[in-house]
Amino acid sequence: MHIELMKNKIDAEKMRNLADALIREIPDCGFALIVFEPDGNNMANYISNVNDDFMIQALEKQLNALKKNKTFPTPESKG
Repeated sequence: MHIELMKNKIDAEKMRNLADALIREIPDCGFALIVFEPDGNNMANYISNVNDDFMIQALEKQLNALKKNKTFPTPESKG
């Protein structure tokens, strides 16, 4: 995807709006939203409602769970 097009899709205002929507939908929960190009160009944006140190630990735990296939099932992963 063209970088300018991707920047428009994941600019700071859009990310804040999405974060506000998540806060309304899942109150009293921490979250991280990572948006990226699916073609692997590594253009990404990130927003969270917790501090970076906490989020790094949470993401590391999630990464380890993904590597071990020990995450909560979602409709997409139920086969």
